[in-house]
Amino acid sequence: MTKQERIHQMNMYREHHKRSREAWFAPFPALLFFALLAEQTWWLWTGLMIVSAVGLVRILWKEGKVFAQLSKQPDAQRLAFGMYRVLVGWYVFIIASVLSYKLMAPWWLWMMLVACALLLTYLYKRYSAAVCRFDASQPLRTELATSRGLR
Repeated sequence: MTKQERIHQMNMYREHHKRSREAWFAPFPALLFFALLAEQTWWLWTGLMIVSAVGLVRILWKEGKVFAQLSKQPDAQRLAFGMYRVLVGWYVFIIASVLSYKLMAPWWLWMMLVACALLLTYLYKRYSAAVCRFDASQPLRTELATSRGLR
């Protein structure tokens, strides 16, 4: 399968599941905003944000499996799915940051969160480069975001 065909197949998958992905993502930024601003009911907004994040993680996990299956090489599949694991890690990072802020965590926990953010960024770049190295016709996740793929 060529790179353009793989991009088209993933775009078709995303278009088919667009409604459920948007339904889970739409409240997430608002819930994050309310969780950070609320004084007495922050736990309620954080709980709703966690529920929204769990739905997003489920959708990302399925999309990651489909994206990994586009390649026939096992190393490229493992690394492509690893990129989606990093994206799941970002949702965990966001929720951990809100909880740390609201529970007034010690300074060393904040340093661990900063280290996790740097690690997630590094891992995503490394996985993207490795996927291209193992399977040149496997598209990058950023190429899937374009409406027409490769030109």
